Amino acid sequence: MFWVLCLKIYIIGSVASGKTTLGYRLSNLLGIEMFEMDKIVHNDILKTKRKEEEQIRIINSIFNKKDWIIEGTHRKNMDFVFKEAEKIVLLDISLSLRKRRILLRWIKQKFGIEKVGYEPNIDMLKNMYKWTKEFEESKSYLLKKLEKYNEKLIVFTNKDLKTIELNNIFKIS
Repeated sequence: MFWVLCLKIYIIGSVASGKTTLGYRLSNLLGIEMFEMDKIVHNDILKTKRKEEEQIRIINSIFNKKDWIIEGTHRKNMDFVFKEAEKIVLLDISLSLRKRRILLRWIKQKFGIEKVGYEPNIDMLKNMYKWTKEFEESKSYLLKKLEKYNEKLIVFTNKDLKTIELNNIFKIS
């Protein structure tokens, strides 16, 4: 008998928590396509935010795939992704570490070391700090919402950063 492994993974966390890095790492290791929530919400070509109906249509087309990884800051209109995901990974990284990462990322982007789909100006830097603060303020609400998905929820904190491995996420022995 052959077992087919289907993986539907939703990685969430604040700005600069490591979502994209973990998503691409898992994507490369598992051979699963990864989708960035920012690219679902925003049209990079037109530099506009998509209408909610279009965002949901894109997500539903991703759901038709056998496997997928979606990563991003969770948005309230995307609660339905929790139901579809087989694993929900929350990166609950400290505010102080995220603030350092935001500044380092912005400097790298400003000097062209790190590619980005937006203009790395001072307003964007301020927004990133604002968004990470907002995430912190609304985290208890998110955790409460995630309680009903406890059986498929994995939370990583700072202390887990160096040891995040596939067996931690998928309970592989």
